[in-house]
Amino acid sequence: MTPKKVRVLYIWNTAGAMTPTADWLNNNGHKARIIMGQSNDLWGLTSKSASARMVTDNESFYEVVRSEIEQFKPTHIHVNSSINGLAVARVASPYIPMVFQYHGGDVRGRLYAHFRVRFFSERIIVSTPDLKMYGEWWTCPVSSEFTYKGGRKPGTAVTILPPSIHFDFENQCQKYAKIKGLDLTIIDCRKGERIPHDEMPEFLSQFEYYLDFKGVRIPGALSLAAKEAYSVGCKVIHDSNLSKVVDDFVERTPEDYLKLYLSLKRPSSIVTALRLGYCLPRDLLLR
Repeated sequence: MTPKKVRVLYIWNTAGAMTPTADWLNNNGHKARIIMGQSNDLWGLTSKSASARMVTDNESFYEVVRSEIEQFKPTHIHVNSSINGLAVARVASPYIPMVFQYHGGDVRGRLYAHFRVRFFSERIIVSTPDLKMYGEWWTCPVSSEFTYKGGRKPGTAVTILPPSIHFDFENQCQKYAKIKGLDLTIIDCRKGERIPHDEMPEFLSQFEYYLDFKGVRIPGALSLAAKEAYSVGCKVIHDSNLSKVVDDFVERTPEDYLKLYLSLKRPSSIVTALRLGYCLPRDLLLR
């Protein structure tokens, strides 16, 4: 039987989470489009993709969502973090099955919003295991470019400190490297240091270890850079367990996401009527 073709619209793209899946779909006979705010794509994780539609600051993000739904005619919609985006999409496409994915700060401390997400979505998934009370844990695929490129130097380690980190974990990384006798390289994005994303596979391939010390001491909650390092064969040390190299990370693939979309059913007329009665007045406020 010929596999069913899908047209997936991604609304928002937290940390470039859906870029690899969207690109894979477009390269394998399906269609995918990502809608993302230009000013929120600091590292080019979305804009570098041919699958992306970047929204500028002088455009209404929600108007672009409505327009893309009308023009792209998706069979499935996958919303990352944006609860208002989910509501707008639900009004514009009441019978299209939708996935909502939590990425952390969009639900932690905001339990009041979870009712709307559960009401509007056919499926809720989460990107870190501590959020499994809200949905099934689905890791985000990394780009197929992240394979070992050669040049690994034994006894070396690297860590990348993101600009949003609020605590100084640099000393912890240095202390760990000293104890283990590792030659440590620190890329501190807070100081403007960065590696262009298209150079990351070659860069990470040089190191034996990646130190994922971000203060998120939840097993399995790897940062994007740590997942990329894992994919190129680095030994990842996560600060939830400093005595053990991560060896049990379950990486979802774009094929897994395709199976997820194909498993969804269209909402019934009764459910659709209830949803529209609840979210239409709120959606009008976003116009």
